[in-house]
Amino acid sequence: MEWSPQTLQFLSECFLNTLSPLPEPRRRAESALSDAADKPNYGLAVLRLVAEPSVDDQIRQAAAVTFKNHLKSRWSPPPPSDRDAQILTPIPDPEKEQIKTLVVSLMVNSSPRIQSQLSEALAVIGKHDFPKAWPTLLPELVASVDKLSLANDYVSVNGVLATLN
Repeated sequence: MEWSPQTLQFLSECFLNTLSPLPEPRRRAESALSDAADKPNYGLAVLRLVAEPSVDDQIRQAAAVTFKNHLKSRWSPPPPSDRDAQILTPIPDPEKEQIKTLVVSLMVNSSPRIQSQLSEALAVIGKHDFPKAWPTLLPELVASVDKLSLANDYVSVNGVLATLN
């Protein structure tokens, strides 16, 4: 899934429709997102939507929750021997690296509700990749705390500290 204005529009409409009180548009949107989740760069596209300031906060919040859940199920899927597990397309390694490059700064610069979802997503990644496959995580988080404390942004500092915890 390549990032484009059409992708932004598609994802925005889908996430908006997942919030619908009407079952039919909600089911269609959930189905479309489920199909899209199997495409390469889906997680990255959703993360970019979360970062897009021109998108309504409600849509961005729904996208952040979906992003977190996408990582939970696809970052390190269960082995094929687990018969009860649904077979999901794992996130490709190049996409994982791009997500790791973006997620900390996006988390730090997000509203508290989005920040909490991205913090959980970061914890999912860290559980599998830190420290061996993500040696830059801790230095990046420490640098973020330093920068935020100099700016007296203690709400964001608390968010980073919660992530560290």
